[in-house]
Amino acid sequence: MRARGRALRRDGRALRRDGRALRRDGRAVRRDGRTVRSRGRAVRREEGSGSILAVAIIGACLLATAMLVPLLALLAVGQSVQGAADASALAAADTASGAVPGFPCEAAASAATLNGASVARCTVEGLIATVAVEREVAGFRLSAQARAGPPPNELYSKTASRKR
Repeated sequence: MRARGRALRRDGRALRRDGRALRRDGRAVRRDGRTVRSRGRAVRREEGSGSILAVAIIGACLLATAMLVPLLALLAVGQSVQGAADASALAAADTASGAVPGFPCEAAASAATLNGASVARCTVEGLIATVAVEREVAGFRLSAQARAGPPPNELYSKTASRKR
């Protein structure tokens, strides 16, 4: 039997001129079935290289996820720090207006503590309270500032005149 000018063995493999069989992919095979060595090395097949590439890509994705998730968690903590600043400013403004008894900055400090932050700065000018809070998470210092009090007189008077 001949295939493309080459003799075939009983199993259908083509034979080279030196009598060695060829696989379907064209590589030479010894009689015992092993791949023919070239320059002292075994000829390597490329089967399975896609699996190695897939494992490498999955590993890279897992590494990127492991690095990004904690950083993205800092965004959520930053929002909670801003909420603590807002609550502290509102507590200080309520105390300054007389709606709640006590001292404005002490009320701001207790509101910040309840929200997991600490007051860095507290100023009260009349009925307007400005509070800055901070919190340290994973070695990062997150801070936020908020201002609370009654609306400015101009805005309040325009809104009041429209309702009448």
